[in-house]
Amino acid sequence: MSSILEGKEQFDGLGELAEQAWRDWDHKARYQWRLSFSIWGAELAATSLVITSKVPISLFTGILVGFAVLAIHLYFMNWIEGRIRDFRRQMYSYVGAMEDLVGTSTALLAGHKKKLSEETALNRKTYRFFAWFQKPAALVQLSITLLLTTAFCVILENIP
Repeated sequence: MSSILEGKEQFDGLGELAEQAWRDWDHKARYQWRLSFSIWGAELAATSLVITSKVPISLFTGILVGFAVLAIHLYFMNWIEGRIRDFRRQMYSYVGAMEDLVGTSTALLAGHKKKLSEETALNRKTYRFFAWFQKPAALVQLSITLLLTTAFCVILENIP
């Protein structure tokens, strides 16, 4: 009887850990979008300032600032996507351990286990830097940043 209780306690503990990993993943995913919105707002504010004021800003300065914004956003996206991946891996490992305790397996988790084992086979730094380019959300966010940066530079070029 005590081994069943221990198994249930272990199962419940793994469930709590999986839930915490999910909350951490969700928090980082929301944070990723919030920071992107902040960057876009700052770019739009800078563009508005350039349009409405007579402050002379050279195109070269605009391009340097644009590249700096892109570099900062790229660095942030690289870091946050790595953290999101780590939390996802934790969650799946806890759920996998729960399934092992009860002797079941789902097709969904089996597919994720295969994907995660392939990720582990890659060099961790190489994976972290390049694999997030396959994430649609990351591509959309960086594309919008690039678009706003380009618009800023075009406006700088065309203001008399």
